[in-house]
Amino acid sequence: MPSENNKRIAKNTLMLYFRMMVTMVISFYTTRVVLNALGVVDYGLVNVIGSAVSMFSFLSSSLSTAASRFFNYQLGKGNALELQRTFSMILLLYGGLFVLLLVLSETVGLWVFRTKLVIPPERMEAAAWFFQFTVASLLIGIWSVPYQAMVISHENMRVYALASIFEAFAKLGIVYCVTLGSFDRLKLYGFLLCLVTAVHLTIYKVVCRGNYPETRFVAYFNKKKFKTLLSFSGWNLFGSASHVFSNVMINILLNNYFGVVVNAARGIALQVSNGANVFTQNFLTASRPQIVKYWAQKDNASYHLLVGRVSKLGYGLLLIVVLPVFVEINYLLNLWLKIVPDYAAPFTRIVIVASLIESVSVPISTAVQATGKVALYQALIGVAILVGLIGFWVALASGVPPERSLLVVIAVSSALTIIRIFFYCILTKANIYSFIRSVIVPVLAVTLLSVITPYVLYDKLPESLLRVFLCSIGSAFSVLLGGFVFLLSKKEREKILIMILN
Repeated sequence: MPSENNKRIAKNTLMLYFRMMVTMVISFYTTRVVLNALGVVDYGLVNVIGSAVSMFSFLSSSLSTAASRFFNYQLGKGNALELQRTFSMILLLYGGLFVLLLVLSETVGLWVFRTKLVIPPERMEAAAWFFQFTVASLLIGIWSVPYQAMVISHENMRVYALASIFEAFAKLGIVYCVTLGSFDRLKLYGFLLCLVTAVHLTIYKVVCRGNYPETRFVAYFNKKKFKTLLSFSGWNLFGSASHVFSNVMINILLNNYFGVVVNAARGIALQVSNGANVFTQNFLTASRPQIVKYWAQKDNASYHLLVGRVSKLGYGLLLIVVLPVFVEINYLLNLWLKIVPDYAAPFTRIVIVASLIESVSVPISTAVQATGKVALYQALIGVAILVGLIGFWVALASGVPPERSLLVVIAVSSALTIIRIFFYCILTKANIYSFIRSVIVPVLAVTLLSVITPYVLYDKLPESLLRVFLCSIGSAFSVLLGGFVFLLSKKEREKILIMILN
């Protein structure tokens, strides 16, 4: 793998980690303030209504995956004219998507909101306003996706990081406006979130128009290319739709069986999981363009090397963060939140385990997407997710407690990882036994080695902030030691030792 590409990935990863540290701190603090400002009931409404509206965001995410794949592929080929034509056709697709989302949100989405959600009568009007503002945010947000995908494809992580940091600070400012305003807090919160989304879109459009000429729309339509884009997006649609639909239905089922308080608990768990997943996503975001470009250039050696490296190191980075959180979750939730919803701790532990399992296979998913052969792959991904949802529904209907029912999430993550590895090996002619030996076995070894220290400290020391600190240090040391021994190759270990000695 060329050293300049390694340096670029490392530089971009560091930039994204800076973004992550700022946004994560703000995000976690914002969650605490929002929960206290809105109360458990309104915060639960924010979570469940947001999930209902995001039922349609899978359309945008599917096209986003297609846009990134085709942008990176054309950049790998070095074809500027085709890149501009591809961007223009993506904009045409998004124009149709905008209209489709508007119709679906105001018909199916509104029907779900009015008939399937359990909302206290006295909060119905405010919830309806929040629903409409959330729909507006969704519609505005889809226009930023092609521009954001282009920025990432050009590996301009500085702009991506600064835009995210601005968005995080803006949302923090929203929280204080909500606490100071005399309006209904839920309505005001929805309106200000919509406003931030509009500003976020403007930033990306200005940057792209000023730096990337290919983002200027040209009147171009190629039937064959359009079918390719639509086919690729359509198959991604099924996998993405299944994932989003499952997430929405889990929230709705929890709402119907247990009420909005349990929705608030799951919202907290997902907040923790999403914050931790940023570690893995940063590494993947920095490496995704190179994975697709290597495939376009038919550089198979660099392609497979990068996929395996990102899978292992992404897991290790995530494990450093989530292991002390998993162990000390009860103390951390009480330290973080003044009001801790019931089931927040077990829900958080479950989504952490699921995130760790999937972190290994997320780069593999990018590798499969790079091949363009996603039909059967996405079909099986969608079926596995829907089967898991049915299992969750059956468990709730049978009277199984919510924390035990949610264990199906771990089973689904395991199934998705197996499917992704299988298709990666089939489509790219990678050796599955070699992949298991070089990626899966080292990951399991690091995990088994790393859990010992934090659990010994947890068992021997009294509950305190000092114990949390020591667990974090012990976890980091154990993962780094295990990663050095098991995750790195012999040459990588030698390079690190030479750097240390120098």
